[in-house]
Amino acid sequence: MIATQLAVMLAICFILSSSSAVFGASQNPWIEDVDIAIKEMKGANYFTFVTLMNMVEGKLGGNATLLMPNDQLLSNIPISEDRVMEFLSKHLIPSRLLLDDLARLPNGTMLPTGDRQGYLLTITSNVHTSFMLNNVKIVGPNICVQSSIICHGIDGILSGAEDDDLVYVDGCHQVSAGFTKKTLGTVTLFLLFFCFLA
Repeated sequence: MIATQLAVMLAICFILSSSSAVFGASQNPWIEDVDIAIKEMKGANYFTFVTLMNMVEGKLGGNATLLMPNDQLLSNIPISEDRVMEFLSKHLIPSRLLLDDLARLPNGTMLPTGDRQGYLLTITSNVHTSFMLNNVKIVGPNICVQSSIICHGIDGILSGAEDDDLVYVDGCHQVSAGFTKKTLGTVTLFLLFFCFLA
């Protein structure tokens, strides 16, 4: 029953997401939004992240949330030119989410990223002390808010072991059968929400 519901929602996501892409649009209508976000990033001293974004010029779209490590963190990791897009895609949620929006999602919610390999971000929040995605703390919330691109500063690099059972399905994720019903329900609800926003 749950598998059938998930299959139906993934089909809906596929149909809805086929009309809008976060990456790789040949004529990107959000160039102005990217420029606005870059100005806001520069104003908050995220110059290295701006450099990475400029390296993939025209491949990032709007209606997204970027999670930006600071210059010091980025200076400590080597990113080859051919891996910049992969790096940025793991730091991108293909939906516009302010910190208040993220805070409304329950602990354990798994968010899809722009990564084509199915990389997910798991929310862990303690209302009084911190808000984390995959154990990386958001330290500069809502840095970019003037366009369709939202940016948050983070205190780490989002990387790690991806689950081999996750399969990317054109803008949505198919989840492993090993998830609990509660987690599967949370992922399913978010996928449905995300796909209707796309």
